[in-house]
Amino acid sequence: MATSSRVNDEAEPQRGYWRWSKQDFLPEESFQSWNNYVSALSQTWLRFKDRLFSRSDDATETEELKKQSEHDMKRCLNWWDLIWFGFGAVIGAGIFVLTGQEAHDHAGAAIVLSYVASGFSAMLSVFCYTEFAVEVPSAGGSFAYLRVELGDFVAFITAGNILLESVIGSAAVARSWTSYFTNLLNRPKNSLRIKTNLKEGYNLLDPIASGVLVIASVITIISTRKTSFLNWIASAINTAVIIFVIVAGFLHADTSNLSPFLPYGAKGVFQAAAIIYFAYGGFDHIATMAEETKKPSRDIPIGLVGSMSMITVIYCLMALSLSMMQKYTEIDTGAAFSVAFQHVGMKWAKYVVAFGALKGMTTVLLVGRLAQARYITHIARCHMIPPCRSDDATETEELKKQSEHDMKRCLNWWDLIWFGFGAVIGAGIFVLTGQEAHDHAGAAIVLSYVASGFSAMLSVFCYTEFAVEVPSAGGSFAYLRVELGDFVAFITAGNILLESVIGSAAVARSWTSYFTNLLNRPKNSLRIKTNLKEGYNLLDPIASGVLVIASVITIISTRKTSFLNWIASAINTAVIIFVIVAGFLHADTSNLSPFLPYGAKGVFQAAAIIYFAYGGFDHIATMAEETKKPSRDIPIGLVGSMSMITVIYCLMALSLSMMQKYTEIDTGAAFSVAFQHVGMKWAKYVVAFGALKGMTTVLLVGRLAQARYITHIARCHMIPPWFALVHHKTGTPINATLLITIASAIIAFFTGLKVLSSLISVSTLFVFMMISIALVVRRYYVRGVTPKENLLKLVIFLGLIIASSMGISAYWGLRSNGWFGYIVTVPFWFLATLGMSLFLTQQRAPRVWGVPLVPWFPSLSIATNVFLMGSLEYEAFIRFGACTVAMLIYYFLFGLHATYDMAHQQEKLQSKVDHRETIKNEGP
Repeated sequence: MATSSRVNDEAEPQRGYWRWSKQDFLPEESFQSWNNYVSALSQTWLRFKDRLFSRSDDATETEELKKQSEHDMKRCLNWWDLIWFGFGAVIGAGIFVLTGQEAHDHAGAAIVLSYVASGFSAMLSVFCYTEFAVEVPSAGGSFAYLRVELGDFVAFITAGNILLESVIGSAAVARSWTSYFTNLLNRPKNSLRIKTNLKEGYNLLDPIASGVLVIASVITIISTRKTSFLNWIASAINTAVIIFVIVAGFLHADTSNLSPFLPYGAKGVFQAAAIIYFAYGGFDHIATMAEETKKPSRDIPIGLVGSMSMITVIYCLMALSLSMMQKYTEIDTGAAFSVAFQHVGMKWAKYVVAFGALKGMTTVLLVGRLAQARYITHIARCHMIPPCRSDDATETEELKKQSEHDMKRCLNWWDLIWFGFGAVIGAGIFVLTGQEAHDHAGAAIVLSYVASGFSAMLSVFCYTEFAVEVPSAGGSFAYLRVELGDFVAFITAGNILLESVIGSAAVARSWTSYFTNLLNRPKNSLRIKTNLKEGYNLLDPIASGVLVIASVITIISTRKTSFLNWIASAINTAVIIFVIVAGFLHADTSNLSPFLPYGAKGVFQAAAIIYFAYGGFDHIATMAEETKKPSRDIPIGLVGSMSMITVIYCLMALSLSMMQKYTEIDTGAAFSVAFQHVGMKWAKYVVAFGALKGMTTVLLVGRLAQARYITHIARCHMIPPWFALVHHKTGTPINATLLITIASAIIAFFTGLKVLSSLISVSTLFVFMMISIALVVRRYYVRGVTPKENLLKLVIFLGLIIASSMGISAYWGLRSNGWFGYIVTVPFWFLATLGMSLFLTQQRAPRVWGVPLVPWFPSLSIATNVFLMGSLEYEAFIRFGACTVAMLIYYFLFGLHATYDMAHQQEKLQSKVDHRETIKNEGP
């Protein structure tokens, strides 16, 4: 591969970075003429079979594909940066918005349990991401992992979802940014949006959201280091706000608010957990920073696990604080924390809450810009490549050449832990806790966080092993290319990008909401109201602007981004501690009764939604190419951050449930309203401030990670390789950052949070499930080594695990009564996993760091992710299906032929080189 690259270098002199010719976007043979394209279409079935069973390898994802970027990304991140990137990417508006909503509607005071559930689920995913990020340290993140383990087709589908998720998610965050900014200015709800006569949901144009996205992108383009610095500052401030919210919440806690603790039953807890999972979203961004992490094998695990651990704790404390300040029935679903603070006499606290939410959404957008650009870069690097399953060398070395320059290795485990904090702890805990406690889980929202956190942690373990073994900026995309092949990696990449875009947009919009609250303005006063359809009629220019700023920071320098993320995450942590402590001090255990108002259904439904609050830990894996010692730093960063995050989330959810009855929780500003409910009106400003800081870090780390996903996807030629280029001066993927920023800013400008949240969760859960499957394949199958009979056994056992998990989820989702379905499906899952453990020998052992208890951990991760997906409403799957169909159309018309041409072109070049070497050796 290296020789063939030299042949290319000799044939074509290096050109300037800013170039726009057709050759830069469509260099493959199939697109050189109309006849060529028609010929390629006529061979679609043959080419599809070739791609379907193709798999990349670690070297391709981490080395070869990087050449497509022409320059390496600067390795300037460490575990500290990654932990704060984790904070910045995750802690955005989710915790502020969804906590009140889910406590009120689903979990009641048990919203803290929903955060525990979501946090646990997220942590499981973190573990999976961590291993991949260490093993395949590529900017492609999950896209690269899937190319390696599940092949080209799966990676392509994933790439489509990654892009869709990235665009819609970023847009959702950006629009939330506008909402909070309007609230901070004390303006009417949609006063900063432009109302039009468009369909409801599209009629509120949001120029602020678009502007925020553009600014975030510009920042990420300038420097990853500077983006990290800004994320650190924003995350630190957000942490301080969160600490304030927690402390103030506990100070005004009334334990009577925790009764009934499970007003909707276990159903409500898990229903809320499914929804608040959105608050955990973003940790996967860390995986895309592998190429910029100095020691990815060390820093990414520390950053991912560290940030997710802290985030989970923070979320649970905030949810508990809110539940104790205000009865779940009284929680305001729109501004739960702000209203809760007003309820306890702290009206001024809504400004702190709004400010915190804004900061959180800002980091979410910033980190999102960073990560999404890297996803796109890696997808573009591979044009959607090789003719077979990829390998570690391809993902970590060969694909890097597509970027022309290396990313700067400037990150360590400290960076990664804080990137984890920055990526995960955003608005999710503030937004989703109240929403899900109110709507689905009641006081049992804490159980939803436990469920989501458990699932997330399982994914964290899987990510950690991949990140250490395949330290590629492609993250999950690179891992799937290596283990499951090109097609699977593409499908997953699509979900990653979908999650990134939607998530960033959601956080940015929440940023506006909390900023508005911080300014003590009416809810949508900073948005521009139009006559478009409900959900799209509030235009959010602030959200777009926040996204733009976050992107600019991440473009400047990864090192500076890490530093900013660290500062912001530290402040955010302080705010979270305040929220937890204050919530418990004003706790009323009576608010916990009924604990399960909506039953177990509500708990898991909330868990599936609040899973978004755990999202973002996968961003750590994308920073492997920028991590100094990925084998050490990535496990520390991933597992460390995720563990802390889960605990934090559960404590926050419990705090909220004990402050206010779930029926009273405000779904929009749960913590702020809860503090008002217990007489701490001023605390709402602390909450708003913390939420803003959290969302700021989420945007910051998100910009960082999403750009790396895109970079690696572009390296594979799944999207035009122009997006794989790394700027020779900044060492950052500017083109990929611009792509994700524009998409997110547009969506954030138009689309409301509720339209975005469920789609984000289903994409996130799908990607994490695919990574867990890929990890099982990686451990038990090595091409050319594993006997065919063992491969058949692996397929059977894996199929049974997936089928039984779907059966459990379907039985639960259909709300069937009785235990008969579980008596059949659960033993099937257990026996399939046991059979894999007893009758199959692991074919590969991790070189440095690996997931413990394989196959049990990844199998449980598959089950929990599928289960949480089944807890979502059917509309989420309709949107998910529509997006997947769109991805497949793109794949069969473009991606398939681009990757096929690239793969066979490389084969021809390598054949020529081998022929020359043979002639030379046979010469006289």
